[in-house]
Amino acid sequence: MSIQTLQVVFPRCAECLGEKWDELAASFDSAAGFATVPDLLQTVDGIAPFIPELARLELVVHALQTGESPDISQQTDELACNPTLNLLALNWKHLAAYSLSGDIEPAQEQELLLVYKVAGANDIRIHPASDQQLLAL
Repeated sequence: MSIQTLQVVFPRCAECLGEKWDELAASFDSAAGFATVPDLLQTVDGIAPFIPELARLELVVHALQTGESPDISQQTDELACNPTLNLLALNWKHLAAYSLSGDIEPAQEQELLLVYKVAGANDIRIHPASDQQLLAL
């Protein structure tokens, strides 16, 4: 698997790590799959401690973007939870904003993120889960 392929799946991680990303990509076992990258990042010395969790977020977003998620193209009148909904329990707050722009530095604080594809669109939403949203789930 090429370095470019990994950068497509984990763009902010690659940007943050620079040359360390190239080293990681060179040692990546493509047979193991993308899901192993967050664990692999935990073994890399000298990187920001939130990077493995950023990789978990980017992995979920990539799966939604590439169609590795349930089909939600058909509208229904039934009340149901969006089948693309992912609830990520993270130890770093502001990872969603950081993944998009890098303007907000992540803070070490637990946060639950909702990540899902909007029905009838290709939009992917990422935001912290409110108490009301968690209760509804």
